[in-house]
Amino acid sequence: MGMLWGLSGALPAENEPFPDSIPTKLVVHIDGIMRPLYSMELSGDLVTYKWTDTSQPQGKDIKTLSIRPGKKAWARFIKEINAAKLYRWSKLYMNHPPPEVMDGTHWTIDMEVDGRKFHSEGYNSYPVDGDEAKPADSERSSPPYDRLCQAVSHLVGQEFQ
Repeated sequence: MGMLWGLSGALPAENEPFPDSIPTKLVVHIDGIMRPLYSMELSGDLVTYKWTDTSQPQGKDIKTLSIRPGKKAWARFIKEINAAKLYRWSKLYMNHPPPEVMDGTHWTIDMEVDGRKFHSEGYNSYPVDGDEAKPADSERSSPPYDRLCQAVSHLVGQEFQ
């Protein structure tokens, strides 16, 4: 019974917006065949952004930046990911073919805010407004996913898609 109480107490927090705090962990990555690779990672108060051109012979990094976002930038980021209902996203979105056959886009986000851990990723599939547990029917991105990319773009001051 104590176990059930602990679980039921934990579930509502997972379906609530993230608090307006600076994350202690944040990694966002987008890759795929025949497209630029985007990544950003938070380490301490420093965010490292990378844009890699996969058409180069060895995936040469075209742009690498280190940024220290201020409190206003982080507040905007949290507001934007909450608008995308990131807190409701499933752990995995997958459109066939299976992930071993990567001919499209793979994206992932790992984040921790105030001790609350979050992970979501997709293979040619994205969350849908209204019911984030269901993937979009097409291989094109969705409004919530686009909002996440926009939030990262605003945070790093660079394109992230």
